[in-house]
Amino acid sequence: TEAAEWGKRLERVVSKKFADEHKVKLIAYKKRYTHPEYNFISCELDNIIAQSDELVEIKTVNAYAWKKWANPDEIPQYIIIQVMMQLGLSKRKKGWIACLCGGQKYIEKEVIFDQEFYDMLVEKCVTFWQMVQDKTPPMACGDDNETLLALHTQSNEQLQSIEEMNDCVANLQRTKLEIKELEK
Repeated sequence: TEAAEWGKRLERVVSKKFADEHKVKLIAYKKRYTHPEYNFISCELDNIIAQSDELVEIKTVNAYAWKKWANPDEIPQYIIIQVMMQLGLSKRKKGWIACLCGGQKYIEKEVIFDQEFYDMLVEKCVTFWQMVQDKTPPMACGDDNETLLALHTQSNEQLQSIEEMNDCVANLQRTKLEIKELEK
């Protein structure tokens, strides 16, 4: 689509902004990384920082989507999870998310690799893939109508589990930020 085309074109602009801000050289790195045990878990990196073990994930978000984020100055948790998976699969220690929001606001976030969190994410992916293989219908979620929730009563427990995981991700990010501030 045209939106995808412009998103792709703008990735280079956002990459240049990140490189200029951090005074580093970025290398567009399109190698596919695959989990050693589970070939259905894989990723490609947008960029790596030359002569480092760091990656940079580039995002462009239109103004409408950006307004839907819970906090417009924060990166959504699903993107942080994406970068954590990329770090684990590529065996890197630090990742960055650089995002152009609405074509006019640049935000970025640092993500430090966490082995325990990564292992939990892999476990969740394996469980999900098993449901796909078994043709187990997906759970209903809060945005679904009451009929779907009635058909999939186990969804309420799963929703609570997802909410708890989201809370854990947020808490982990806050704690790491607090540690960083305390170390300063």
